Amino acid sequence: MWLKERISQGIVEIFLSQIEKGYKIEIKNSNYFFALNKNLTHPSLLYFNHQTGDDLLMMFYLLLKYLPQRKNVIIPTALNYLHFFSQYPHYVLGVELAKIVANYQMVPIIQSYRLTKENQKEGQRLSLDLFRRLKNELRNDESQAITVALFPEGHRSLTGKLLPAEPGVGLMVRMFPDEGWILPIALRYPKNIRHGLNYNRGIKTEVSICCGPLTNVSTIREQAESFNFSGKRDSAFFSHFLMWQLAKNLPEERRGVYRDDFLERTFRGDFELKINPEDNRVGVWDKVSNSFLPDIY
Repeated sequence: MWLKERISQGIVEIFLSQIEKGYKIEIKNSNYFFALNKNLTHPSLLYFNHQTGDDLLMMFYLLLKYLPQRKNVIIPTALNYLHFFSQYPHYVLGVELAKIVANYQMVPIIQSYRLTKENQKEGQRLSLDLFRRLKNELRNDESQAITVALFPEGHRSLTGKLLPAEPGVGLMVRMFPDEGWILPIALRYPKNIRHGLNYNRGIKTEVSICCGPLTNVSTIREQAESFNFSGKRDSAFFSHFLMWQLAKNLPEERRGVYRDDFLERTFRGDFELKINPEDNRVGVWDKVSNSFLPDIY
């Protein structure tokens, strides 16, 4: 056991070192991680915006470097990217290393916009498996409190503008106890960033990470009650509410459907992710106009 832990720690140290050689990382409000490390009995939720293939590496980097005490980690993982012969082998490799080295629970899911008649039952089964796992972990007093890390948008934004969040992240607010922690993490890259991996040991890729504010679930629920919205406070509502908090850490032009002029329609549920059959790309579908939003797509 000691040897396995030492080997795993060595791999983690190599990973962190290599990340810092290929990226120039600037983190704002990293003190929030200290607070999470000091409160290991409370579950926590970390959620990120998603723009490039580097995002998963940044997630692992933050978890391993700044939250080493939080070892009971659950990361919902897109089933579509879990095949070595997919477009994103680095994603698969990262997932497998996280499972083996860090002992993270990488739980497969199928995003809602990828559901079809053929895979709908499998998608429902995977979602139910994730729900049960979360429920069991939250009830388990013997293990360390869970840390859930995820990308609420469920897909990379090709324009870097925020996409509508799926209901899953909002479900966490409804499941977590009042003392559970919630931390939005906004990732920003240079304007000319590619959508794949941008690791560069020659000219380090700049990454700006803005965290916070760190709040507990009780506070989020109180803030949600005073929010000007006449609809139900369901999982979809809380997903949008959390993404709106994250959007405040981004410049106006990057806020996408969480810009002030879109906000009312976003909470109303006018937008969803959809695959365009003409080019097989994922975009924001406007249910009212029956068209893709051109400035975000």
